[in-house]
Amino acid sequence: NIMTGSPISDLNPIFMASQTKLNFKSVHGFRQISMDNDFFTSYRKNIALPEEVLISIEIPFTSEKQYFKAFKQSRRRDEDITIVNMALNVEFEENVDKISKLSIAFGGMAPVTVLADQTCQQVIGYQWNDALLVKIYSGLLDELHLDPSALGGMPYYRQLLTLSLFF
Repeated sequence: NIMTGSPISDLNPIFMASQTKLNFKSVHGFRQISMDNDFFTSYRKNIALPEEVLISIEIPFTSEKQYFKAFKQSRRRDEDITIVNMALNVEFEENVDKISKLSIAFGGMAPVTVLADQTCQQVIGYQWNDALLVKIYSGLLDELHLDPSALGGMPYYRQLLTLSLFF
């Protein structure tokens, strides 16, 4: 999933939202890379060098005020190919429901798995309530715009799925 870089991978949004670290080895040595918006460079391509081998991944544990969820939508129950999937990683300030960190990653919304970084940054400090939905929905629609001719078809349906999966 990581190295083939499928934009509809079930795991890559989870790895990106969790801020997973990737450990690579080559004859030149060891390198650790964060799996973020810079990892995938284009359709099925990433920043790993041709001589590097992915040897391990480090998925961080969650903290007491951190919550992680992942969802996917397929065409039908017996077909596992994803239309859109999402991983959400949210951390709250101590003793309040204000967001201190947020990562939302989507598969199926671009030629690569993407983090909705702009949307997430806009809601830091917001309380987790209905007003947050309006801000998130607006941000996701702006940030994850699909052209009507997008590979995979159904651009408007896929955009609506991003909102539904967040909800």
